[in-house]
Amino acid sequence: MSQRFDQVEEPRRLEREVNTGSHREAPSRAVFSNVTIDQDLFPEAKLIFIEHATRDLLWRPEWMEHPNGAISLEEVALCVDDVDVVAAKFSRLFDLRPNFPMADVALFKLSEGKVYIVNLAALAKWAPGVVPPAVPSVFGVGFSVRDLNATKELLNTNGVDYQSHQYPGIWIRPEITGGAVVSFM
Repeated sequence: MSQRFDQVEEPRRLEREVNTGSHREAPSRAVFSNVTIDQDLFPEAKLIFIEHATRDLLWRPEWMEHPNGAISLEEVALCVDDVDVVAAKFSRLFDLRPNFPMADVALFKLSEGKVYIVNLAALAKWAPGVVPPAVPSVFGVGFSVRDLNATKELLNTNGVDYQSHQYPGIWIRPEITGGAVVSFM
């Protein structure tokens, strides 16, 4: 299944300062490498792979808490014209065959998280009334949360409308989120 992608740039080593303590402490140096895939090859999304060489500086427990209870990015969903063609490209990129859990939907189960590739017909079933900003595009992201009821309570307190999802979860319309369906599960 492997195929060489000439449009993949060489890894770029990047660094930036990170303030990890009080203002009296000198900033630490975070080091990471990025690989960006040519968007002409994958117009569905800007794909960047990141390797953190100093993960302890960027993934600090005190920075990982959010009032909405999100604990991880679980899924990304793309809307495309031709699910089979795009799934074939991603299959080569991930070196993984997708599942097709329903018509017009390809699902890649990665070691951490999932990537869904759907067309407009499947999107209409998944998130009724949602129109993607463009086709192709990323139309949704999903997060797992510690306590879905606590997340709902926070959204209710802040006046954020959400929809129930067929699997145990909720989703927020893109008009509220700034462009994408945001799901919590």
